[in-house]
Amino acid sequence: MADFDEDLQKHRRNLILISVALIVFDFADVKIAKVGILGTDLVVGNPSVLIAVAWISWLYFLLRYFQYWSTNNARKISLTYHNHLRLWFNLQAQKIDPNALQTRAVDLDSSARRFKIVERFANTRAGMDTKVLKEFSLPETLSAKAKAAFHVAVVSPHFVDQIFPFVVAILAPLATTYTQWQSIKAVIP
Repeated sequence: MADFDEDLQKHRRNLILISVALIVFDFADVKIAKVGILGTDLVVGNPSVLIAVAWISWLYFLLRYFQYWSTNNARKISLTYHNHLRLWFNLQAQKIDPNALQTRAVDLDSSARRFKIVERFANTRAGMDTKVLKEFSLPETLSAKAKAAFHVAVVSPHFVDQIFPFVVAILAPLATTYTQWQSIKAVIP
């Protein structure tokens, strides 16, 4: 988490705390009777207001975390994914020709559904000439993408550090919907 700035960490922590609190309150069926502030007990007349404030806070923390995450760290996940695909490509290109990466302009064409190893030649009037050295099957392409996604999710710290707060945040409204389903069903005709 060394690459997190202080504000992102603060919003990440707040989002996780409010989400976990909402989940626990729903599953534990907590009823709020009074609130203690600095030793003073305040009797709550309408506890639903406190729950509404908690949900508004949850939405605020989700929005702020998303804003900080998207401007600061979202690109790191994509770079890790593409770097892992690049390592896979380099291994595949070396299987075709051990010197291919050093002696020729060989690249991975990932624009189509199936990956291709393409050799690019000098520019002509019509543009860059290319020759397909190998076209991978759809299962091979999906396997490479799945391995790269697994690497991002399990091996690198990006999933736990950056995506997990979103997962916990999404669980909060799902938990509320689950625990309140009978009430929701009664309202819907």
